[in-house]
Amino acid sequence: MVEVITAPKVFISYAWTNEEYKRRVISFAERLVTRGIDVVADFWDLKEGQEKYSYMERCVLDHSISNVLLLCNREYKERVDERRGGVGAESTIISPEIYRSVKQTKFIPVAFDQEDGELFFPSFISTRIYEDLSTDEKIEDRFEVFARKLLGIPEHVKPKLGNPNDFIPQEGDLPVERLDSFRRKIEVSDKFTGAQKIKLRRDLNLSVLTILKQNKDIDGYSNKENILKKIDRLKPVRDSLLLCIEAMALSNFDAAPFMKLLLETIYNELAVDDSSSYKATYVPFEDYCFFAYEMVICVSIILYKYERFDDLKKMLTQLYSLYSYRTTSSKKWNCTVSQFVMPFCGQSGRESCLRETVITPNGSQYAKPAGVLALRRTKENLISRQEIIYTDLLLCQLSLIYAENSKLAYAPWIPLCGDWCDDYEAIWEDLYSADFCEKAYKLFNVDIPTQIALKIMQYPIPKECLGDGFVVFGGEEPRYSAIAERIGALP
Repeated sequence: MVEVITAPKVFISYAWTNEEYKRRVISFAERLVTRGIDVVADFWDLKEGQEKYSYMERCVLDHSISNVLLLCNREYKERVDERRGGVGAESTIISPEIYRSVKQTKFIPVAFDQEDGELFFPSFISTRIYEDLSTDEKIEDRFEVFARKLLGIPEHVKPKLGNPNDFIPQEGDLPVERLDSFRRKIEVSDKFTGAQKIKLRRDLNLSVLTILKQNKDIDGYSNKENILKKIDRLKPVRDSLLLCIEAMALSNFDAAPFMKLLLETIYNELAVDDSSSYKATYVPFEDYCFFAYEMVICVSIILYKYERFDDLKKMLTQLYSLYSYRTTSSKKWNCTVSQFVMPFCGQSGRESCLRETVITPNGSQYAKPAGVLALRRTKENLISRQEIIYTDLLLCQLSLIYAENSKLAYAPWIPLCGDWCDDYEAIWEDLYSADFCEKAYKLFNVDIPTQIALKIMQYPIPKECLGDGFVVFGGEEPRYSAIAERIGALP
């Protein structure tokens, strides 16, 4: 149901300084009326023969008038301070005596003129919070906010009181609240220098590392249930970090350099498996591997959603320096994100709780349980189930395209959520817009927007990467032609 706002009534108190000032006051009053605010003022409502002081006092004491606007300038201040309130044929002045007889929240001081930047207020209201409309520019800048305030629609709404018990740490909870301060810093980072942004990335990464480390010693890696508990415990960390990533996308703060720091930290410091000193039945540190996998998908969703295509491409194609066998004794190697973030596979005879023994044509083991788990871990207003499915397939498509020019052994991104895609064409709906293609074409490694369709057709997603119930192939030919036709027909 739409809330109906009753038109408020306000009384304007001002000092007639000259004809030009009075015209400015009248223009301001007219503008308030057009916004649904009933204005009472002497130039409209005081009739011949009425006593001006009595009229002014009656208006102030009238309970139907919600606010009294004190339009202050030098003349207003001098008349009140010199006890000349109500005196003069063309002035309506509130005296301190009348002011004290009414609830003070009814009065709103308004700086309505200035001299060399100096504002003027009578002494009895000089300490009150005021609205600055002292110049025409400030009126244009602040009028709508001021009118909303008079209508009872404040600029800043106090949020609903939360439950303090929600913030009492429970056993096993991780201290994610510290990430909120980083989000607030990122939101105002537009004026940061390059060095300041580098420091902010490093500090955020260090804070995340400190939080994630606490998950290592809780429960253990002796059974599947414990590992899944560890993964569940990391979701609030992931969600808080994604809000930081969203702030980056909105603040022109590149996320790719931070993701390089984060993923290298996870794999080189947290998910390192030193088998000689660490004993586990299941693959150790799969909670961290799954966290990294989720972050890549979810960050891709956010960057794609906010059209940060250069940042997304950099995250997917930049090289990450990692221990080759996830042991501190092994050498580091340079690889792209799809080469190391995908596998959930057993090591040293250990079992993985995130892998099914399903073999794809290239011999890879298909980690379907990881996809099932990812689809359950949405975040309201930021990450939806549909976005996870579509982005998972988009990452597969892009990895196939990027392999074309890669000098490395480029492994494709295996879409673990492909089984749940019920409309492959819907993934490319954005590309049916010429405007979107103009912004996104570099993401697909092409020189002009119209080449996107050809590139998609050239590197189709393998049938094995999609669900058994989803038919991409009609006979022997992939169903890319209809998509390409629509994209290719763009102007």
